[in-house]
Amino acid sequence: MQIFVCETGMNIVEMREKIDSIDDQILKLFIERMNICKEVAQYKADRNMMILDTVREMEILTRVTGGIPMEYDDAVRSLFLTIMDHSRQVQAKITQK
Repeated sequence: MQIFVCETGMNIVEMREKIDSIDDQILKLFIERMNICKEVAQYKADRNMMILDTVREMEILTRVTGGIPMEYDDAVRSLFLTIMDHSRQVQAKITQK
């Protein structure tokens, strides 16, 4: 099998290893975010606050899409909407106890 090298000087195996490493970092940060969401849920529960904060979610979307290349805008919005949905689900489980 012939292995080709791309513009960055990496072959497909090296590029995939780099992607795997990035995926590992994303997973670690996602778990860290979900753990903090549990703390936020308890804070909200203690103060009888609503889980959904649309103003905060819009601030997040504006911040994360503010400086990215336009070609990634839809994907980043979709990613963060999904993350925020899962965050609300985690918070709902905490506040329902």
